[in-house]
Amino acid sequence: MFKVSAIYDLVDQPVGQLNLTANETLEVIEESDSESEWYLAKNDRNEEGYVPKTFVQKIFSAGASPAAESSSSAPPIRNIEDKFVFDDPSVLRSNSSDSKPISASNVLCPDIKVFLEGKLQLKSNNMDAFTIMWSDGHPRWKEAPCGIESAHLNNPKKQRKSWLKPNFIEYDVITKTTDQKTIQVERRFKQFEWLDKMLRKRFPLFCIPALPEKKFIGNAESDFIRRRQDMIERWLNAVLSHTALKNSSLIQWFLTCADEGKRKRLKHEIRNEEVIGEHFFLTLSISGRPELEASTETINHFAKVDLNFRCAVHQIEQEIPKFFGSKTALSSYGSALNKQADAENLIKGSATRTEGFRKAGNAFCAINHMFHKEFPESLRSLEYYCKEISSMSENITSIADLHNRCEHSCRKSSNSNDSEMIRKQADIVSSGILAEIEDYNHKRQERTAHEMKNMLKTQISSYKNIITELENALAVFMKI
Repeated sequence: MFKVSAIYDLVDQPVGQLNLTANETLEVIEESDSESEWYLAKNDRNEEGYVPKTFVQKIFSAGASPAAESSSSAPPIRNIEDKFVFDDPSVLRSNSSDSKPISASNVLCPDIKVFLEGKLQLKSNNMDAFTIMWSDGHPRWKEAPCGIESAHLNNPKKQRKSWLKPNFIEYDVITKTTDQKTIQVERRFKQFEWLDKMLRKRFPLFCIPALPEKKFIGNAESDFIRRRQDMIERWLNAVLSHTALKNSSLIQWFLTCADEGKRKRLKHEIRNEEVIGEHFFLTLSISGRPELEASTETINHFAKVDLNFRCAVHQIEQEIPKFFGSKTALSSYGSALNKQADAENLIKGSATRTEGFRKAGNAFCAINHMFHKEFPESLRSLEYYCKEISSMSENITSIADLHNRCEHSCRKSSNSNDSEMIRKQADIVSSGILAEIEDYNHKRQERTAHEMKNMLKTQISSYKNIITELENALAVFMKI
């Protein structure tokens, strides 16, 4: 189809994925849909496997456009910082052939140059304030004051505002506070979409998971409603688990305002406030002495490590749906053994053999059920988690890019009168980025361990039940 060149080294890849060496050439032999993050490629050693699109760039032929030719003859890209062109610090562009602005689900598009030069003023007194605590060389977000602890969605019900408009599903959102009080409000998916959009606009530095995708056909089916309810609840609790974000005034209002008229007025006020994007950085303050000497290396290294993690998570996410609804010969074999039991039952004196075949047949049917019902269902939670982490991970690359833009501005202004102020502002941004990376990485490790423990416990329990059924069948045949 076409050829690509590796941008980074990529080693110790699992079976089915290729290791990469920076600048090596590979031939893409299959390209998935445009939303996929993978190519199926072949290297010079005729090894085939998947490679992440973010680790390679297309190589254009001699007949390509001049822009493409100049891109293909560009010097080799060795690290993340080299991947970007900084002709204008306010616009980050990829060093790839199309030179389009980088985009992700958590798009970071603040005009950081205005903030660094001190030209920005807070236009509202309603913005939340966030403190970055430096201690022992590590930054962390200051813990939010006690308030909302968790949220639960319940009682999905069909509603309709008028006969001209389609039905929609409304959920009871029950919020539990740290002082053991409960608050209940009613929210529909459209309102969660609004909250997600506002959180990303107001807090461009925070890693926020993606909401489940909107569905227009089949969105009233009970199974879909149940799954969406689970995914929205997981999304909401993932947001509430963020150390600094969980008690922001926006979330507090969304989860506690039950008065519909007041909610609409507040929503209108929030929509008209110009407190998005770069204004967020005016709300940051630092406590303690920042240690930022190795910040660029730390942030870019973590971005690269996280990209590897995202690739692995994406592969898990792609594999899990293959378990749903598949069939094997196990069920057919179990049915055959049960028919054998029916045949044995017609013979006098064959009660023991009949019982043995019946137990063996039921055991194999149970094995089939475990592999194609219980096992996939136990993976459902892991699938949701993979989608969350994959979407949150996209923001890590974006905030690494933001740090590089700040460093570029500092280098450009090193001989100007504003250099000290720009450096101080850049340190605030870098401290916030490092604090977010610390929070995200800590939560990711906790969640990964939690999801794996639950999945493995379920698997062990299922296998123990299967072993018991097989042993019971064997015990019957041992009597013969």
